[in-house]
Amino acid sequence: MNHRNILSYVTLIALILIMSACTGQPTPPGGSGTPSDGGSGGSGSDDGGTSGGSGEPGETISLGDIMSGTQVWLSARCTECHTIGDDPGGNTGPELTGIGDRFTKDELKAWISNPQAVRPDADMPAQTLPEDDLEFLARYLSTLSSDTAFSDR
Repeated sequence: MNHRNILSYVTLIALILIMSACTGQPTPPGGSGTPSDGGSGGSGSDDGGTSGGSGEPGETISLGDIMSGTQVWLSARCTECHTIGDDPGGNTGPELTGIGDRFTKDELKAWISNPQAVRPDADMPAQTLPEDDLEFLARYLSTLSSDTAFSDR
């Protein structure tokens, strides 16, 4: 994912979250399944910001959370196995656009840190990230909804 695309994602997600908060529209409820099915749910911190993803009631997510999570996404080299939208990446793991529509932040954290505990036949290796990085990555992924997908073409 190049820096132009990252900035585009962050800007688009922030605008959608802000518009959602201003209009008072509820965010969609989280779903079921496993992140290896390409899904996730959303939430964020409760330290201010904008409601985001399909998070738990009362939780918020800030633009800083999204930006920090994007940095973790890149530094942890998640793109070696995954893609988001039209951005280049690997195809070993599922494409993650819309993962925030299906899984909560906590479900994502559990999956990332120990996929086999969630689904014993999971191919994804456990990721050993510092707790803060894991939190930011899960917050970022929880904002990825099918409504935020776009193409540069």
